[in-house]
Amino acid sequence: MNDIWWLLIGYLVWRMSQGEPLIQGAYTRQQAARAARKAIEITGTNAADLLDKLDKIQRNGKRKVLAILAGWCPYCTKFKQNNFGGLPNMIDVDFYWINLGDNRESKDFQLLARTLKIERFPTIVFAPEKGSPKVYGGGTDPSAIASAVREYFV
Repeated sequence: MNDIWWLLIGYLVWRMSQGEPLIQGAYTRQQAARAARKAIEITGTNAADLLDKLDKIQRNGKRKVLAILAGWCPYCTKFKQNNFGGLPNMIDVDFYWINLGDNRESKDFQLLARTLKIERFPTIVFAPEKGSPKVYGGGTDPSAIASAVREYFV
């Protein structure tokens, strides 16, 4: 009986070394690293620069999810560390982190928040290939966002 346990443990250690989850559907560190590479971070030197970059993203003709963050927002930091709950690795949509900056008192920050109609942070926006974007009204729970993304883009 002891031999079977050692074989099972050896097999599990080997699966982990191959980057496979021990439980089917579990999220591995390697998958998280791949997903982190797929979410693109966009920052600007000033409001005009960031708005220009956002305009180019909107015109690229791809489906996208934008997470608009602020450096001073603790919820944004936690959400970003969670990397959309791994969604960029699971759904064929471009994901972007849009950082409005760390100083909420600056004129650039206030202009961006006003122009983009940001009422809270983080703000998640679904943008289709063509047409107008939709602001996601739910929280930052990855499974709720995944359901909303699938519903919006399907």
